[in-house]
Amino acid sequence: MVTIEYRPREGLHDELLAELEDARFSRRRTGASAWRVWQDAADPGRIVEQFVVASWDETCASTTVSLAATSTGSTRSVR
Repeated sequence: MVTIEYRPREGLHDELLAELEDARFSRRRTGASAWRVWQDAADPGRIVEQFVVASWDETCASTTVSLAATSTGSTRSVR
């Protein structure tokens, strides 16, 4: 499972969520068997994206990190 945490700037939460909804198709097309995104109820400034792939090697080989989130002012960390 790949988990990416986003912390967008104030006022950009909805824009980031919309971008991530669009990214769902790319994640599924490149091998993710499951995908979800949510805004943390306990920490509204935190948005989490998770997707499941067969292996980390597959993720590294098939995933291109989109800079869309960075251009909207968010940061991300991969765990």
